[in-house]
Amino acid sequence: SAQFDFTIETKESASDLDNLILSAQALEVSLSDSQTSSSTGEKIIGDPAKGTVSIINGTSLPKSLPAGTVLTSTSGLKFTLDSTVQVASASGTADPNSYQPGTATTQVTASQIGSDSNLTAGNQFRVGTFPILDVVAKNESALSGGTSRQVKAVSTSDLTNLRSQLIPSLKSKGLDKLKENVSSDKFLLEDTLTTHPDPEEFNHKAGDQADEVTLKLSLKAQGLALSTQEFNQLVERQISTQIPPNYSLSNISDLKLILDKPQGTRIPSFVSLTAHLSPILAPEEIVKNISGRHISVAKSYLGKLTGVQESQINYSLPLPEALIFLPRPPNHIQVSIQ
Repeated sequence: SAQFDFTIETKESASDLDNLILSAQALEVSLSDSQTSSSTGEKIIGDPAKGTVSIINGTSLPKSLPAGTVLTSTSGLKFTLDSTVQVASASGTADPNSYQPGTATTQVTASQIGSDSNLTAGNQFRVGTFPILDVVAKNESALSGGTSRQVKAVSTSDLTNLRSQLIPSLKSKGLDKLKENVSSDKFLLEDTLTTHPDPEEFNHKAGDQADEVTLKLSLKAQGLALSTQEFNQLVERQISTQIPPNYSLSNISDLKLILDKPQGTRIPSFVSLTAHLSPILAPEEIVKNISGRHISVAKSYLGKLTGVQESQINYSLPLPEALIFLPRPPNHIQVSIQ
């Protein structure tokens, strides 16, 4: 195994292999997508009851009641005045039978939806915070039009689930698109992938009545790429200093490239790998040294060669091994190295 440190330079500049610095190319792509899901929430919608009430003022002062003044029924249902109402003061003489309270007729709307506010005629209402003995309201005709029903609505979890599904999907597509944009002589450093989403666009907000909700999202994906040739040269330079004499590099496996936290325009990096080495053997030299030799001498020679773990001599003569000598003509001997 082998390992070494090097530096990735993100600012546009030339690589410096002698100082273990590789220059990276910055890549950027833009993409967008949308996703729709069914709404899982519920809400109650409907219409409030409406109607006419009479405001009765039993005090000696006129009353000005602004729009929105709350009227409360004896059962606790609330209604509001649709517009400002002026109610005259009570009038009369010393004759008790001449007493007349001030009255005014106005429109009211229930503060809540539903049929519970459809009150029959003859109900009494407290007006604002006035005592009922001073000011009171009555409906001489029924209040009607209140309805309610349950419908599908967008829930907070619907929005959260769409985000959790669409954002990773876009990031994955961004990575794939960056890979497509990398030229054939470079490779993408996937660990450098960053995404910058634009403001999300939902067609409904939480609580809206809707059977479905859609999220549209756009983002920019950025990453860095290294030159394959320069990276391989850097690796081979570092491995070459660790290869023992009479061996050559056969292949590399288990290569891992780890990036550290960026420091300004540079990213400290680390490489670990397994280098597979092969002994440097010359078949012509081997043939020269074993031709005409007794098979036991040839085997001893082969076993002492650098890096040889096992050797085998195959021959066609039907003789005991003790009587076998290898041919003297070199072209009668074939050497296979595996």
